[in-house]
Amino acid sequence: MTKHKLKYLFTTYYKDGSVFQQPENDKSATDPALSSYHDVRQKDLKAFALYDCGGNFYMLDLGNGEYTTNAGKFKLHTGNVRNIQLAYFRRVNSTVQLDDNSVTVDAVGYHLGYQGVDDDGQSVYHYIVIQ
Repeated sequence: MTKHKLKYLFTTYYKDGSVFQQPENDKSATDPALSSYHDVRQKDLKAFALYDCGGNFYMLDLGNGEYTTNAGKFKLHTGNVRNIQLAYFRRVNSTVQLDDNSVTVDAVGYHLGYQGVDDDGQSVYHYIVIQ
């Protein structure tokens, strides 16, 4: 099975001002058998963004759960959310042809969101899916 080309690449912004950009080959700098997501310093994140080559972007501020896109800013929650942690993954939908064992990637959904605790002490999980 061949690996599909990624439509969106991520960029991480850290609290110390440093930035990490996902390489196009999506290989970890520390272990090439793993995705470059393995290199993200989760506890130090300030923001996480997805960019495509056409200038579209989706950024999540991990301080307040606010999204910023080409179209503007929005939140998926009301009230406050604290202890925000990144929730990011790609879901690949594929079609397999059994007669020739070929695989076609039909769609890739980029899930960008967060988990945290709301004002009532309840665990919350919010995300958007970008196609």
